[in-house]
Amino acid sequence: MQKVEGFIEVTPDAKKRLLEAISKFGKNYQYVRIEVESGGCACGCGAGFSYAMSLEENPTEEDLVQDLGEIKLVSSKMSAELLKGSVIDYYEGLEASGFVVNNPNIQGSGCGCGGH
Repeated sequence: MQKVEGFIEVTPDAKKRLLEAISKFGKNYQYVRIEVESGGCACGCGAGFSYAMSLEENPTEEDLVQDLGEIKLVSSKMSAELLKGSVIDYYEGLEASGFVVNNPNIQGSGCGCGGH
């Protein structure tokens, strides 16, 4: 495990929701893993990225960890590189709500759908 600083930002709304999830699962799950996965375009073209988030008890030796106090973000080195400069937010709408990753590294990836 390697500690890093500032590879990703978490908004107050997202931090609140993450803390709620941690309290629901128990204090053993203080690590929030975020990973980048390929093929996440909403149009189904296979382009773009999607994000997977989960709660974990402990990171692996290869993981990068960003300490945000009550929350510790964990990512693989590859995902951390792709997430650099991203902001995790929480969106609440009439039809859906959930975490949103605003990632400046994926703009203009080439799909004509306009979804990424």
